[in-house]
Amino acid sequence: MIDLLSIASLVLVCMDATYLQLIIPHHNVLYKLVLAGCLGLVLLLFIMRNLKIAPQSLILLGAAGYVLLATLRGGGSLNAAFRMILAPTVLCLTLTLTKDRQEFHRVMEIWCAGLFALMCIDMLTMLAFPRGLYRTIEYTTNWFLGYKTVRLEYTLPLLSMRFFLDLEKVGRITRKTWIVAVLVTLDIARALATGGTVMVLLYIAMIVTVAAGYKQTRKQNRRSLLVMITRFPIFLGSYIAMFFVVVILPTTSFIQHLLVDYLHKSADFSGRVPIWIRTMKAAKEQLLFGHGFLLAQDYAKITRGFYNPHNTVFVYWLVGGLTGMVLLAWFMYFTVRSAETNRANLVFVFYLYVVLWLGLISAVMAFSPFLLTLIYAPVCYNTKSEELSAGTLRKWIMQLFAG
Repeated sequence: MIDLLSIASLVLVCMDATYLQLIIPHHNVLYKLVLAGCLGLVLLLFIMRNLKIAPQSLILLGAAGYVLLATLRGGGSLNAAFRMILAPTVLCLTLTLTKDRQEFHRVMEIWCAGLFALMCIDMLTMLAFPRGLYRTIEYTTNWFLGYKTVRLEYTLPLLSMRFFLDLEKVGRITRKTWIVAVLVTLDIARALATGGTVMVLLYIAMIVTVAAGYKQTRKQNRRSLLVMITRFPIFLGSYIAMFFVVVILPTTSFIQHLLVDYLHKSADFSGRVPIWIRTMKAAKEQLLFGHGFLLAQDYAKITRGFYNPHNTVFVYWLVGGLTGMVLLAWFMYFTVRSAETNRANLVFVFYLYVVLWLGLISAVMAFSPFLLTLIYAPVCYNTKSEELSAGTLRKWIMQLFAG
């Protein structure tokens, strides 16, 4: 039954792929049947396995409810918000419903197989249609998985899950995963996504470093600089500093004047700086609770013609306000702490970091179903060695915050 749910949840996510959305829109009967099948299987498994709602599931559902409430408060489209949170929620519940770590691994193996097939189709369309498979309003050159960095929504999670399965099951990176890594790099490089390619190569290098020291003792591993940066306060502080330098400083008049008049450089970061200035003004209007989920046309009004703010933090700020960002940071903290008890979870921690670094100049992965799923996955995985129920929520949270 869990295998069937794994396949159904993967199909639901794959139907959000750019080209498939053109063929099978969300109002299509087939999409509704797959959705109904996923929800039915989730409910059936909860009943059959006599499972209680675990603490991590409560937090997940609470976050989904917050987005819906923020959207309702902001007068946005509840249908669009529901569709956005549906796929990651189903994926996360699928992981929650696994009864042990072996079943958890099997679910990820199924997802990897499906995502690998999508990537192969994408590469074939690049070969068959060098100038692009189709055009959209936003972009002129698209292949099966969309435009440039968009394909990382599917290929980077594939690579992450392969790395995790290898480290957890055999303690090293296998030949199969190296082949996947090469293909993922070629796929994003052929799409001419320079930033995405750099981030993929950086991610591979980080995981290789982790794998090289994977069998060291925990004490030895803690001395590694790469492992030290996984400490949440260090990462959060460094990311805020990077955000200030990359995003905030370029919007100031002093830096604008310096770039144009003295360095004779473009001051708009390929048009991003004006977008960021307008987005910050819009975000301040609903500073605490956000505007709720926004459609492409809503972003176009805010940015005056662009369909996203080209920055992941700004997307989260617009949607959930400072309250939503604090909740997200809190959940990310759990993800980072999970690597302290299981070093294979570093794969997901570094996946999160790479996505956030890329998010300084891009927003395409802000609501990627697998982004939210892989933030949740290590927290869920660590609970598979012990039984937790809703009644242990307070104890579970206290353990996570304990030194």
